[in-house]
Order: sequence, then C-alpha cells, then structure tokens
Amino acid sequence: MLKYLGSVLFLVFLSTAFGTSPTRSPDEVAMRIDRALAERKIDLRLAALTEVGKSLTLPEITVAEKRAEGLTQLRERVTLREATFIRWGELAPAAAFDAVMNWSEGVSKVQVLHAIVASYAHRNVHAAASAVVHLPPGRARNDAVEIVAEIWAGSDATAALNWVGTLPPDGFPIDRAVRKVYFVWVHENPASASSAIAQYPSGDYKNALVMNVASDWASSDPAAATVWANTLANASERELALASVIESWADADPRAAADYALKLSPVGLQQRALSSALTRWAGQDPENALNWIEKHCDGGLESTTVSAVLNVWAPVSPDSAGRWVENLPGGPLRESAIASYIDAVKSWNPAAGAKLALQSADPSARILRVEQCLRLWLLWDPAGAGSWLEQTDFSTELKRRWISQLPREDS
Repeated sequence: MLKYLGSVLFLVFLSTAFGTSPTRSPDEVAMRIDRALAERKIDLRLAALTEVGKSLTLPEITVAEKRAEGLTQLRERVTLREATFIRWGELAPAAAFDAVMNWSEGVSKVQVLHAIVASYAHRNVHAAASAVVHLPPGRARNDAVEIVAEIWAGSDATAALNWVGTLPPDGFPIDRAVRKVYFVWVHENPASASSAIAQYPSGDYKNALVMNVASDWASSDPAAATVWANTLANASERELALASVIESWADADPRAAADYALKLSPVGLQQRALSSALTRWAGQDPENALNWIEKHCDGGLESTTVSAVLNVWAPVSPDSAGRWVENLPGGPLRESAIASYIDAVKSWNPAAGAKLALQSADPSARILRVEQCLRLWLLWDPAGAGSWLEQTDFSTELKRRWISQLPREDS
C-alpha cells in the first residue's frame, strides 16, 4: 500500500488546492468504523462497513485501507477493503486501478475491478482501454476488457470494435467483447447496427441481434424497420425480424401492426406475428383487440388470437373477460374461448373458471374443465366451492369423488 501513498497524497493536494479539502480527521474515520463493528448482527455489521466505504473522502482512503488490513475476521476485512477500493475507484479510478491490478487473482480482485474499470471507462475510455490490457492474464483481465468494450460501445461502437480488433488473439476474450459491443450497438443505434450485423455468421447469436435491431428500430420507426426486415436474404432471419418488428410496433399502434401482420406469409409467420401483436394490444385495450379479431380472422387463426388476448386479459380482469366469452354465440370459437379463459384464470380465480366451465357444450370437456378449477377452489374455499358444486347438475357420485379428492395443503 505504501507505494501508492504518493499518488493518494498528490490527489489530496489537488483536492485541497481546488477548495474541496475534507473536514473530517482520521480519528473520525476510525470512529465510524468502530460504530459499524459494534453492530451485533453480522448482516448489519457488514452493511455498516460497506456504508463507511461508500462515504469515504479521498484522504480517508488510506486510513480505511490500513484499518481493514488490521481486522481479524475475514468477512469484515474483505468487506471494508472492497468497499474502500470501490470508493477509491469512484473518486480517482486511475490510481485505484494501479493499486488493485497486481492483487492476487480471486473474487475480490474481480469484483473490485468491475467497479473501478466501469468508473475509469466512463471518465476516460481511451485510458481505461490502455490500462486493462496490462492486467495479468486471468478472469479479472477478461472481465475488464469486456466492461471497457461495452461502455465504449455506448458512445462509439465502431471505435470499440476497432480496439477489440487490436487485442492479441491469445488469452483475450475477443469474441465475448465483440458480442458486448454489438448488443449495445443494436440498442443504441439499430439503424446503424443493421448493416454491420449482416456480416455476422448465422446462428443463435445473430438471431438475437436481428431480434434486437428489429424491436428497437420498430419502436421509433416501424416503417423503416419493416423495409429492412424484408431485405434480409435468409428466410428464417427475415421471419424472425418481421415478427419482432410487429411485436414492438404494436406497443405504439397495435391496430396498424395487426393489419400488417394479417398480410404476412407463410401462415406460420402470420400466426406468430398476429399473436405477438394482439398480446401487446391486449395489454392496452383487450376488447378492441377482440373486436378486431372477430372482423378480420376466422377458423384456427381466430381461435389462436383470441387465446392470446384472453391469456393477458382474464387473469387481471376475470369478470370482464368472462362476460365477453359468455356473450359469444355457440360454436367452436366459444368452446375454444372457454378453454383459453380457464387455462388463463384457474390459478388465480378458480371460482370464475369453474362457473364458466359449466357452460361448456361438450359434456366430457365440461367435467374436465370444472375439475381443473375445483382442485384449487376446494383447497382455498371449501365451503364456497362445496356450496356451488351442490347446486350443479353433476351426479352425486361425481360430486362425492371431487370432494373426496380434496388436496392437502402440504401435498
């Protein structure tokens, strides 16, 4: 620690020269540490030591670090030491980095450098980038490189990629650092990133990039994002991008997004995009979403999209959603809607689910759906469920079987 004392004293001199000299004495720092150590509960004691570290001024860093070295309990020593150096990183990251870079490799070094390098890069990313490459090989260096790459990408993704490209191929996390840059880039400037990711090899990672470009771009300019998605040569990537565009678009204009999704092909993409759009629409105005479905969808598509809306609407508003299902005319859609409603609501309001299940047209489905809801209803409210069940037209034998199968709370 003594070899870093000179840099600390120099920084103290600077703080004094610019009128920010500390008013607390070393004894006050020691008193704050003693108060923290006096906490009887270990969790409170460690939390208090962390708080001491967070409030240190630059001249107090050396005092706290020396005090930490003298603590006998490992957990207290490590907590105060880490909090002290993390605070140093906030106040003077270059000096703190120099002090920590040659620590033994281990969890403390990794955790402290995470914080210091982040502060360093936010202040001077070029200096931080130059510094981290001189760390000894190991986990701490790898993590530090990725942190710098990620932070640099927020202001200049191209420069960050160029820097990563200069790193030696052996021992440095080049692929992971590149991924960090791209993921920041696609969120910060999806239009710019869209052309860059075209050169990335196909696979799960590129799919994730495509989805993020599509989603973020569509949130600000769905028309441009749609044009880009349609230019993708790879069919699976194109469909992935279009589905993501539709989902994000629906947050701002669900009707327009659903109208566009209805025109998509193949059928699988159309169903996927419509379900995404209508799920987002359901979170805004479920009744209008369902009205749109009734006018524009039919057959299996109608059933799938109604289910997507009810999955969102029924758990949070079971009465309103249930009334909508009840008002449907008899037929396949109503039966499908009852099933979807029950699946969505049975874990939250099994009474509502059981009452609507009773209206199922098919006797076998009616029994199965009521039983699904009764399992929880009988457990949570046996009197209410039993009273309701008694008034149904199910056979006495079936009612008794359901009651006898009442689950135990510890099962």
